[in-house]
Amino acid sequence: MSRIPQNPGERWIVLDGRGEPRCVIESTEVTYRRYSEVDAGFAHDEGEGDRSLAYWRSAHRRYFERQGKFSEDMMLMCERFRLIEIFEGSTVAP
Repeated sequence: MSRIPQNPGERWIVLDGRGEPRCVIESTEVTYRRYSEVDAGFAHDEGEGDRSLAYWRSAHRRYFERQGKFSEDMMLMCERFRLIEIFEGSTVAP
């Protein structure tokens, strides 16, 4: 089951690929932007690849193209969150 964050302050348990709980996160910001409006700050904060906007755009474009849903003006839900707790025995990258 997928989750859709609605409000800052909501907390979620993050599961690994086997469905095992690994940590708790708290949503701090939920915004909606077009793909072309995502900025370098958000790309950096997402933390993937080299954290650049170019990497973010390339990786996300490939993902949405594989889904058959890519458009330069598509709306995206952009969420920022903070790590609340790592469960014992879990390894979570900062």
